[in-house]
Amino acid sequence: MTGATVPNRDTQGKTQSGAVKMYGGTISLWFEAKGHRYSVADGRGTRQVASVTQILSVVDKSGPLTQWAANATVELLRDLLRPGVAYDEIQIAELLEQARFNFRSVSRKAKGVGALVHEWIEAHLRARLHGGAEPPAPVNQEAARACAGASQWIAAHFEPRAMEHYIYSRDHDYAGTIDVYGLVDGRPAIVDWKASSGLYPEFRLQTAAYAQAWSEMHDERVPDRWLVRLDKETGEIEPVLFSREEFRADLAAFNGAQALHAGLKKESRETRPSFSPAPASAVPAIAPSPAPRPGQYRYVADGRGGLRPLPVEADSGFAGIPAGNRADAPPTQSIRASANTSTPAGIPSAAAAAPRRRGAKRVYYLEQNGALELSGATFPIKDGLKAMGARVTRDASDKVTGWSIGAAKFNDVAGLCARAGIALAPAQQGAAA
Repeated sequence: MTGATVPNRDTQGKTQSGAVKMYGGTISLWFEAKGHRYSVADGRGTRQVASVTQILSVVDKSGPLTQWAANATVELLRDLLRPGVAYDEIQIAELLEQARFNFRSVSRKAKGVGALVHEWIEAHLRARLHGGAEPPAPVNQEAARACAGASQWIAAHFEPRAMEHYIYSRDHDYAGTIDVYGLVDGRPAIVDWKASSGLYPEFRLQTAAYAQAWSEMHDERVPDRWLVRLDKETGEIEPVLFSREEFRADLAAFNGAQALHAGLKKESRETRPSFSPAPASAVPAIAPSPAPRPGQYRYVADGRGGLRPLPVEADSGFAGIPAGNRADAPPTQSIRASANTSTPAGIPSAAAAAPRRRGAKRVYYLEQNGALELSGATFPIKDGLKAMGARVTRDASDKVTGWSIGAAKFNDVAGLCARAGIALAPAQQGAAA
């Protein structure tokens, strides 16, 4: 299909719902400008897919940008400082503050020139593709030079065939929008225009992803990959043809970035609470506690990583604890100093639990008459506890001390802690730590 005409974005098979039909109508693609999101409907249902630019956001670009920002700082100081001139403390501070943020003003100017040139080239190519009127050249001298250079290269080498074309790779599950497709010196090619100060490695990966998707969608040989760089400062253009021999390596590198992007998104999703219970074999059964008796205490966080006993009478909304867990010491004494505490039947003892790793996060539980009292590192799982119906516990001074939840939810709590990477341990283990 060398040189075959394909529809541009203006006529790219959109349905009434705004979807673009692809692959013989078997796949629909939607683009939402707000949020720059792509959605795909196929045999697996409707879902969002990552775009090429979103995937390449994982590529570190800090190296050249850091040096560029440093150069912008030095250039301004070179312009402002005068040999033989004495500067006082205030003047020095003002000069340094101005230089510290000079990269922002330079960046805004560069983006402005780049945007002007990119808009003009798009209008120029549309005029050539559809036979419209030629757009006027920008007044800005830098932008005008870049547009003149781009116009000369287009006239000598490039014939546009499709513009702003939606693409989706069925084999690799990503979407995007290419700048323009056409013939460069008579050969089919993807052409991407970049207003930048240099050629960056991700440009190769981006064009490889576009070329792969185009080849899949139109059932033709992978087209050539051209990148036309527009220098932000001088306005000069630099057309670059990426080697066909390096296409597979560039696509493999893009797929590596895609796997990293997906892994980071998966990790972000998995940190959110989900509530499938842990297997029953992974957590012990909880035996019911005896009914509370006068003078008993419940245990709350003491603010130093341990627990302290609080009289049941101080909060009548909580059940008591077994006789073995009564504290004869005053409520202000930490559980660390109390040696007459015991573990309710059926719950793993501190001695049986795995040894604590220094610095590891832990949630401590204490079972009391069908309820679990939770303390320790509960903040990372607070949303999950709320969703399970747990309620915040407070001491007599209304200070938050932890959470209370039905003992029947022990499996759910254990699973929640496991997914958050937090150990769930008996309160006595925390006391011994």
